[in-house]
Amino acid sequence: MKPKITSNKKVVMKKLRNYGLVGLVLLTMSQEVNAQKVNSFTAQQAADYAKQNSVQVKNALLDILIQKQTNRDITSIALPQINGTASITRNIDIPVQVVPDFISPATYKVLVDNGVKDGNGQPVDYPAGGFGNLPFSFGTPWNSNVGVTLSQLIFDGQVFIALKARNGTITLQEKIAALTEENIRANVYKVYYQLVNGKTQIELLDANIARLEKLRHDVQVMYDNGFTERVDIDKLSVQIVNLQTEKLKANNMISNGYSGLKILMGMPIQDSLVLTDKLDDNMVKEGILEASQFKYTDRNDYQISDVTNKLNALNVRRYKLNQIPTFALVGGYSKQAQRYKFDFFSKGEWFSSSYIGIQMKVPFSTGSR
Repeated sequence: MKPKITSNKKVVMKKLRNYGLVGLVLLTMSQEVNAQKVNSFTAQQAADYAKQNSVQVKNALLDILIQKQTNRDITSIALPQINGTASITRNIDIPVQVVPDFISPATYKVLVDNGVKDGNGQPVDYPAGGFGNLPFSFGTPWNSNVGVTLSQLIFDGQVFIALKARNGTITLQEKIAALTEENIRANVYKVYYQLVNGKTQIELLDANIARLEKLRHDVQVMYDNGFTERVDIDKLSVQIVNLQTEKLKANNMISNGYSGLKILMGMPIQDSLVLTDKLDDNMVKEGILEASQFKYTDRNDYQISDVTNKLNALNVRRYKLNQIPTFALVGGYSKQAQRYKFDFFSKGEWFSSSYIGIQMKVPFSTGSR
C-alpha cells in the first residue's frame, strides 16, 4: 500500500518543481550569454583588432597619459603657489610664563623709606629670601587665524631642467607606444601565417596518410594472393603511425598557436578564431625591393634610443644643478582674533599681519654619500 502524500509535502514538491524551472531558465540564459563568438579575420583585420584590444598597447597608451599628467605637475611647480589657511583653537590649559616679581620690591621700598612698622612694632625690612617670581597666563581660551600665503619660484635648476625635458618625455612615450604597436603587429602577422602554414601541413599529412593507407590496402591484397611478404605491410603500418603522430603534434602546436594569437590580440580565449587568408609565393616576395630604401633612422627603436640619450644628458645636468641654491618669492597676509568666549562672528577686533620676502635654500647635505 502506497503512503499518502500530505498537503505540506505537495506544496514543497510544487515549489521544488518551480525552482527547477527557474534554474533551467537561468542556465539557458547564462549559456546564451557565454556563447562563443566566431571571428573570421584576415591578417590585416587581426592586426587591427590587436591594435585596439592588446593589453600591451593599452598600457603603452596609458603611459602617455601618465606622463602628460606628470608634466602638468612639474609645470605647476613653476607657477605661483597660493594657499589659504583658517583655524580655530581652544586652549584647554593656557600657557603660563614665570617672570621675576617686579611689584613687591617697589612696595617694600616705600614702606622701608617711610619707616613703617609691622604688627610687632618692628620696622618693615626687605625679605631675606628675595621676592620670588610671578606667574602670568599669556593667551586667551579661544584663538582664530585666517590667512593666505603666496610662493613664486624664482630659480630652481632641477625644475627648469624638468620643464625643458617635458616635450622629450612625451615623445619618448609616444615612440614606445608606436614600437609596441609595431611589435604586436609583426608578431600577429608572424603567428597568423605560421598557423596558416600549419593548416597546410595538416592537409599534406592527411594526404600522405590517405596515400599510404591505400598503398597498404593494395599490398594487403597482394599479400593475401601470395605476391608479397608480411614485412612490407608492417613497414607501411609503421609509416602510417609515424605520420599520425606527426599530425597529432602539429594539431597540438596549432591549438597552442591559436591560444597564443588570441592572447596576443587581446581576444577572449573562449571566442572562436577563423583565419581566412592564404599564404602564396607572391605574398612572400612582396616588399622585398622596398628593403633597399630603408633608413635605420626611421626605426622606432633607434629613435627611442636617441631620445633616451638626450633625456639622460638633461638628467645629468639636473643632478649637477642640485648643488645650486634655489630662490623663491614668498608673502603672506593673515587676520588673528583672540576671545574669552566663542564669539568670533560677533563684534570684536581682528589683528592683521603680513610679510613679503625672498627665500633661499642651500643644499649643504642631502644625507647621501
